[in-house]
Amino acid sequence: MKKIVTLLLVVIAIAAFAGALYYPLNYLRERRANESDLDELRAIRRAALARAMETAAPEPTASEFAEHPSDGQASLEEATGAEAKSANPNAVEGTAMNPSPEDEARAEASQTGANADVAERSSPAAPAQDGAALTAENAAPAADNSEAEEPTSKSASGEGISEGTQAPLTPASEPDAPRAEPPGDPASEPAALLDEAPPEADGPLPYYEKAKRALDEALILPQYRELYALNHDLVGWLLIDSMGVDYPVMQTPEDDEYYLHRDFYGKSNANGQLILDKSSDALTPSYNQIIYGHNMKSGAMFGNLIKYKDLAFWRENRLLEFDNLMEERLYVVVAAFYGVQPGEDEPGFRYAVDFQDEAQYADWMAQVKAEQCYETGVDCRFGDEFVTLSTCAYHRENGRFVVVARRLREGEALDAQAG
Repeated sequence: MKKIVTLLLVVIAIAAFAGALYYPLNYLRERRANESDLDELRAIRRAALARAMETAAPEPTASEFAEHPSDGQASLEEATGAEAKSANPNAVEGTAMNPSPEDEARAEASQTGANADVAERSSPAAPAQDGAALTAENAAPAADNSEAEEPTSKSASGEGISEGTQAPLTPASEPDAPRAEPPGDPASEPAALLDEAPPEADGPLPYYEKAKRALDEALILPQYRELYALNHDLVGWLLIDSMGVDYPVMQTPEDDEYYLHRDFYGKSNANGQLILDKSSDALTPSYNQIIYGHNMKSGAMFGNLIKYKDLAFWRENRLLEFDNLMEERLYVVVAAFYGVQPGEDEPGFRYAVDFQDEAQYADWMAQVKAEQCYETGVDCRFGDEFVTLSTCAYHRENGRFVVVARRLREGEALDAQAG
């Protein structure tokens, strides 16, 4: 009997020991598998981005040809020769520099005939309707060009600014034809364009009044096309070089926790992925987008986010990049703080809120300022777009560490920021 009890105790001990080893070893295995998958995804992104940059490389200019004649001089000469031939189709190749007497005679006769032809067409005996037809024929396409080629630009406030309208070409026979107004004069704008100009907004719209933007697969950025084809739950990419954050961001509108313990492909993995809160809209986008990630001891995911508790670290690492699938987006960190996820009926800062209008924004920003670890001095106002990064913290039960960043405005330079 004692032998049976002893054997049973040994078996239990072995099972307990094996179980104690299984979980950390399995966790380590899953972490390595997850990192391997993420390395492949990063490689796909970088390769696609490199191909896109190569495709977008500008064509060599004439000055570049001059600097590297061995690479492109022949092509430049061919292009110049083709242009000359187009201007004078009767030109004979090889005679332009040293024409023979016979060539000069033929050229003089040809020019004499051409002058006679011009004189005949411009003589008073020509029918009047021919001149009218010529005027109408030349003026029509000119008017089309004026409307189609009109350039516009946008000011820093987003308001359209006209840069001028191309004047219609007027034949020499009509010296008194009306001329276009100087560039930028609203009176010169076609009535149709003036009617179609959007009315000026009286400030930023509440989020619920913004026109929602749907994903257009044809407009997905080159670096995310292949990744999106692998998993349609991909909504963006977060990059913070200083802390090794270089990860896809996933979203499942029905369940915020789906990727909490799954890898990019949906397989079980304790490390999980970065998750965009289901209330956030990456494409429109929401005024505040909330991204969750595990606080991993290895430093993976948001394991290093807590570095932002130090002002010195913030000063050196103020920028982060959070792209959606159709747009690259750069942000400056506004605040970092320790918080808590309160219960439904408990008081406290509810950082996971997507404010909808100016009143909610003011309340949210007041809470951010009250909780922040240090003052950054970064200017913020309603209408700015924010991203909030959140991970678990252990200073108290249900603790969180939160980083809030504002999207850089058009034309804004980092040097303009405080710090």
